[in-house]
Amino acid sequence: MLDELAAAIARHGSDMWSDTAVPRQRLVTLDEAQAPLDLLYEPMICFVVQGSKSSVAGERSWTAGSGQVFLNSLVLPVTATFEEVPYRSAVLRLDGVRLADLLLELEPDGTDRPALPGPGPTGPVTAPMTPEIADAVTRWVRLLDTPQDIRALAGRFETEILYRLLGTALGPTLRHYTLADSPAARVRTAARWICARFAEPLAVDEIAATAHMSTASLHRNFKAA
Repeated sequence: MLDELAAAIARHGSDMWSDTAVPRQRLVTLDEAQAPLDLLYEPMICFVVQGSKSSVAGERSWTAGSGQVFLNSLVLPVTATFEEVPYRSAVLRLDGVRLADLLLELEPDGTDRPALPGPGPTGPVTAPMTPEIADAVTRWVRLLDTPQDIRALAGRFETEILYRLLGTALGPTLRHYTLADSPAARVRTAARWICARFAEPLAVDEIAATAHMSTASLHRNFKAA
């Protein structure tokens, strides 16, 4: 299954990072080693099909290799190194509205919703790619072979992928992502605000006001995230 997915990515990945005609889909293809890259991760799910990539953010580091799913729920500056090439991955940008609609359909009154531990997991999380997830992602990428099907099927395949992921170790983070007033959501708001104004003088109290937090709460939650 991973071989089929890798072939589909290679077939349609025209550059190192290729945005495609499928909404929120990006393909990553790299055949030769590169020097470490400074990148800005957005909230996304990365399905690593071939090779491996390590990422460093501050004092934290993690590696995602072939057959793994990597979820990032924050706006996060990292240094990324492609440890093994050739590298192939498919990236799904997180759509909080679609995810929230799916959870509402699955758990309309919240009675079946699992308890969410602590203040909410944030940042990068990895999990194995199950055969069901690999199958759904393969069909999602292979929509590029039949562009006439994208409009009708892309949203359905994306929802299926999210549904499959909710049953993995990524589920708690995905559920927290939909909480509009959670600390993680407020940190994302602050991070986006900073990214849009990084060339300007920034005041902590102004950032805190944007995130609807006190400066102490912003510091605590931003550092934790």
